[in-house]
Amino acid sequence: MFHMVDEHGSSAWAGVCDLIYLDRRDDIGYYLDQASQKGSSILEIGCSTGRITELLADFGKEVHAVDPSPEMLSIARKKIE
Repeated sequence: MFHMVDEHGSSAWAGVCDLIYLDRRDDIGYYLDQASQKGSSILEIGCSTGRITELLADFGKEVHAVDPSPEMLSIARKKIE
């Protein structure tokens, strides 16, 4: 299950954010470890383009993702659908 809250804000990074983090996967293990130790619902504040949101949702977690950029949320939604 995936929930998003859309707020207004800066969207300058929406088009390049995933390119910047393309090769950065070393933090994913940390987030999966934390998710396995906590409850089944996760609030991700500043989800950006959903790089971590997508992984947590694929891991079976209920993720509530928030970002001030409508463009970032649009990209994140496409990853989850």
